[in-house]
Amino acid sequence: MFIDMVAPQTMKTWAARRLSPGLEMFFAPAVINELLASWGREEMDKRSDAALAAFVDAAIDLDWIKIQRAETPEAIQVAYRRIVEGKIPPSEAVILSLVNTS
Repeated sequence: MFIDMVAPQTMKTWAARRLSPGLEMFFAPAVINELLASWGREEMDKRSDAALAAFVDAAIDLDWIKIQRAETPEAIQVAYRRIVEGKIPPSEAVILSLVNTS
């Protein structure tokens, strides 16, 4: 799509002959609308929830992300300061809660 919009004709011709599969525009909201029309809201929610749960489980199991919990006012203050100061690496998720769910 981008090539069609800005590239010179020679590049467009080359891309049309050489790229397989051809280039295709991907716009997530349009795909989501197609899936909603095909599956319906309930099935879309069910599949989305299952995919997200599988991703989160894999991220934790494969050590892509570490979960840190802060459940006291003092721990929350320390964690929040780390967040504000940019000291939380992308591989760490911080859950702040004054309600202990353990």
